[in-house]
Amino acid sequence: MRPIHSLLQRQLKRQFGALDACPQNLQGFVDAVNEAYWQSDEDRIMVERSLDLSSQELFTANSEMRAVFRTFPDLYFRLDVTGTILEVKAGSESDLSVPLAQLVGKKIQSVPEKGVKAKFNEAIAQLNSTKSLVSMEYSLGLARKINHYEARFLPLLENQILVIVRDITKAKQAEEALRQSEEQLRQSEEKLRQSQKMEAMGRLAGGVAHDFNNLLTVIIGYCELLVVQVGPDDPLRRNAEEIQKAAERASTVTRQLLAFGRKQVLQPKVLDLNDVVVGMEKMTRLLIGEGVELRTVLKKPLGRITADPGQIEQVILNLVVNARDAMPRGGHILIETGNVTLNQKSQSKNRELEDGDYVVLTITDSGVGMTDAVKAHLFEPFFTTKEPGKGTGLGLATCYGIVKQSGGDIRVYSENDRGTTFQIYFPCNSRSAVIETPPAENATPCKGTETLLLIEDEVSVRHLTASVLRSCGYIVHEAGDGVEGLQLVSSEQGPEFDLIVTDVIMPRMGGRELVENVRRKHPEIKVLFVSGYTNDALADFSALGPGIAFQEKPFSPRQLAKRVRAVLDEPSVLLEIITS
Repeated sequence: MRPIHSLLQRQLKRQFGALDACPQNLQGFVDAVNEAYWQSDEDRIMVERSLDLSSQELFTANSEMRAVFRTFPDLYFRLDVTGTILEVKAGSESDLSVPLAQLVGKKIQSVPEKGVKAKFNEAIAQLNSTKSLVSMEYSLGLARKINHYEARFLPLLENQILVIVRDITKAKQAEEALRQSEEQLRQSEEKLRQSQKMEAMGRLAGGVAHDFNNLLTVIIGYCELLVVQVGPDDPLRRNAEEIQKAAERASTVTRQLLAFGRKQVLQPKVLDLNDVVVGMEKMTRLLIGEGVELRTVLKKPLGRITADPGQIEQVILNLVVNARDAMPRGGHILIETGNVTLNQKSQSKNRELEDGDYVVLTITDSGVGMTDAVKAHLFEPFFTTKEPGKGTGLGLATCYGIVKQSGGDIRVYSENDRGTTFQIYFPCNSRSAVIETPPAENATPCKGTETLLLIEDEVSVRHLTASVLRSCGYIVHEAGDGVEGLQLVSSEQGPEFDLIVTDVIMPRMGGRELVENVRRKHPEIKVLFVSGYTNDALADFSALGPGIAFQEKPFSPRQLAKRVRAVLDEPSVLLEIITS
């Protein structure tokens, strides 16, 4: 039997004066009460031990949680539901403008800059309402730079909030670098598509112009012969002259198509771009009229370039005319020249040109400008924003082709109602500073008695050419392609030819292959290539040796006769590109 519990002893002494004074009939009740007291003590002890254990586990868990948080590189706050900071920890105190200890007890909304306070209030309110994770991003200006942060608000225990703030500046920078890289890739792909489209258009334009030049050669040739044969008062003369003028205008269109396709035959010379601008300034002023002010700013000294001066004049005229048309109420045009060195840094957004020294021609107007949609099609042939009948749509396409064929690049900067600037880059000529002058006019008569071999696959062109040459006194033998021509030259019973006049592009055997075969046995024979095509078709013809020349189609009988005589009279002509 258990001893009487201390609490029960005190009660018995108070009631009966002594423990043994308790009546015998109450002893069973006293024993039951005594057992209840002892049982209550045991239960209490178990509860106390349990509470002590729970407190210890909770303390350990809190300590472990704090230890984990202290290993985070992030900034974190423990808050109450009002946003008051109960605890703060930072991966680096440089993340904050004040010491950590001074933040405890303050509202978290007062820590960042004013512009972020509303976002923090909204996040805390949302968390208290939803009891779920809330994320937000914000930016702060720190140490003369912008840092980007992500703040995550999480419910922590009862009536507490955990805020984890992570610096995502590097991630944002990586995202921006990736975005810029993707944008550059997109621009490169767009340039490639545009280049392929322009190249395809160029090939089409060149092919059309080549065939058309053959037709124009026949039309111009027979018109000139007809004009010579009829008298000055003959009514047919005027008709023939009108046909001739129309054919000459059509030949201008074919030259523009060839220029766009970079298939025009050029006469490159070392020149000073300033001289070209000054030489055509008077004509340019007459062209734009009195309502437009023209000003030139020319850099001196200016680097030399190698280009066809006639084609450069064409580029300037086309751009000036476009500028004039963009200013119906008047304005001003500025033509500038300058020297520039391009490198990887200066061409970060445009790598169309190799690094090096360039001469830049800039033409700026104060006109209506262009939209991005217009600029996207600007250099396409037959694209025009002018009214019907006021433009062919070949002006800028011609400029594009001439500049590209000259090894340069053309760039345009324009916005609606803010004018337009064209910048044209030409590579500097670092090998020679000597400006070439045109040769003196040869007054030698254009007739002769030499023996010529004419090779042309286009029958109408061949008949016309043969007729013109025979009228000049030459003995002419004809062939329809390179194979027939080679047979005539190789024949032992055949004549000795003084000159071969041959087309370049022909079926079975072209002009170059023909000349290569002929010159193995007859290296002294002179050659005049005749074609309406391209510098590409004439690439490296100088490797065939001396006595090689070229005449562009379409040509007039007078031009052909003059050219043939010049080649025959020249003792050692190298490849020379001649245009009408």
